[in-house]
Amino acid sequence: MDAQQFREFGKAAIDLMADYVENIRDHDVLPSVEPGYLINALPQDAPEQPEDWKDILKDFNQTIMPGITHWQSPQFHAFYPTGSSYASIVGNILGDGLSVIGLSWGSASEATLVALLAAKDKTVRRITKTDPTLDEDYIKPKLVGIYI
Repeated sequence: MDAQQFREFGKAAIDLMADYVENIRDHDVLPSVEPGYLINALPQDAPEQPEDWKDILKDFNQTIMPGITHWQSPQFHAFYPTGSSYASIVGNILGDGLSVIGLSWGSASEATLVALLAAKDKTVRRITKTDPTLDEDYIKPKLVGIYI
């Protein structure tokens, strides 16, 4: 893909997402496809040559979209919307365009993780001291999750 194709594809992708967000309430929240539908829709082998971006968007609409759960739908009341505003989407484009990774080598993120784990352990011990009938397996899922 050259710069001109990138511009065209990017504009088309942004238009697609803007239309999607504007019309999200028109979609059923949950997909109506059977689990595993996508494996049968994909070619057996990866393409030898790159496909035109217009074909990719066509495949996206016809193959991927039917299997999407529309998490940000106003009709989906199980979760709250995050990271899906237009500003957030543009921020992701800018960050990805600069190859930004979400960490700072100077931030000592591993020290932060250790501190969070220690705080979690301390909280579990404090709660079990207050109510000895509770065990760690009951308490920990109710605390802030840490994903590595």
